[in-house]
Amino acid sequence: MTQEHDPVLGRAIENLRAAPTEPRWVDISSSVLSKIRATTRRTTPLDARFPTAPAEREHDTLRISDAVVTRAIRQALLRAGAIEISSIALYLDESTCTGAEVSVTGTYGDDLRSLGSHFADAAVAVLDAVLGPPMPDRPARDIQIHFVDVHEKDFPQNP
Repeated sequence: MTQEHDPVLGRAIENLRAAPTEPRWVDISSSVLSKIRATTRRTTPLDARFPTAPAEREHDTLRISDAVVTRAIRQALLRAGAIEISSIALYLDESTCTGAEVSVTGTYGDDLRSLGSHFADAAVAVLDAVLGPPMPDRPARDIQIHFVDVHEKDFPQNP
């Protein structure tokens, strides 16, 4: 779409060209960029395995961001019935994820032991799906579910 075909866009372009230039624009843009860089979250690349790779492809590697893994765990636990997730921390052995610790809020009257087991199974399934099966030297992943609070039944659910 060009300026000739869209009169609104053409008028906006002319207004921007006619507007006075901010004399400190370089200073302002540098300040904005430094604040953005300071607030970004660094991620840790985690070792993953191709779930269907043949044994002769042991040398292939796959790296997945810890942010992707924690987001996948959060989504799976919300689908599994968690009403609020306070935190998710991954257990790492160098760049290998060996499990996770998840803090959630429960609902008064629910069987929290059974619910915790259900959430742990959901987290293991996510780790297996996203990172592939556990490394041969670690046959199982350690998942800890902590209930940090309990709400009444009418507590609003997360979307």
